Amino acid sequence: MKKQVWRFAVQVLLLLVSVSVSPSMVSAADQNSSGSMDKPLEIWPASEVSQPDESTILLHYVHLLGGPREGMTNPSLTIYQDGHLRVFYPSYMKQSGTYVASLSPASLKKLWRALTDQHLLKFDPQKVRSELSLLQKRDSSEQPSEVQSKSDEVTTMMEFYPNRYQPSPTLAQDARNEKKRISWYGLKSDVMRYETIVEIQLFYAVCEQLDAIMQSDQLEQIP
Repeated sequence: MKKQVWRFAVQVLLLLVSVSVSPSMVSAADQNSSGSMDKPLEIWPASEVSQPDESTILLHYVHLLGGPREGMTNPSLTIYQDGHLRVFYPSYMKQSGTYVASLSPASLKKLWRALTDQHLLKFDPQKVRSELSLLQKRDSSEQPSEVQSKSDEVTTMMEFYPNRYQPSPTLAQDARNEKKRISWYGLKSDVMRYETIVEIQLFYAVCEQLDAIMQSDQLEQIP
């Protein structure tokens, strides 16, 4: 009799536990974790190919290559307000040409949220470089034998329009065309060296996502 009572009590406890963890709670947890920029953006094949409206550009991203190719056209990514995107590789690159695709609505929204983060909007490269210069002087005095080179790195440049995605109806036209420009040389080295500089870390996180778009297998080359 005691065994039957104990078995019944265990069954009741298991039933209570299964009811308390509802699917809606699991779904909410998944939604909270899905907003991070460390997850790849979802790229879709382009539904149509048409001449893009330059006034709807949301973001323009470029790798400025130096050396003998300096002054030549550079690989770039352009994303438009409706999620359409174009990737361009110049003639001296193996994958030369223009490619099209589109961002899913959810990924476009996630990207816009990252772009309008206050740390990124207020990112002043000149100010941050001054801070890094002080850190470099301190590090060189503490470790004078350490030498770091960026000769093989590129300049990463991003321009975006934070007021163009789902703009307010009351937003003035000049505010809609306000542009934020960030340019940084040797980003990959600096993001590993200066882990406490929030602006650099956030900028790099966004750039990683944009680089992934430029290498997506969903891109379709157009004439």
